[in-house]
Amino acid sequence: MATKVEDVHILWIVEGLGCEGDTVSITAATQPSLEDLVMGAIPGLPRV
Repeated sequence: MATKVEDVHILWIVEGLGCEGDTVSITAATQPSLEDLVMGAIPGLPRV
């Protein structure tokens, strides 16, 4: 049986500080939004 994940640690690295679209993709997400993930607005997801 799998164990429950309590926390998810995120390491955000912008390699070379170039414009690769990663930051826009994450911050412009809508389903779920970055705010929903960080604020714990989605039931059942581990804390970010």
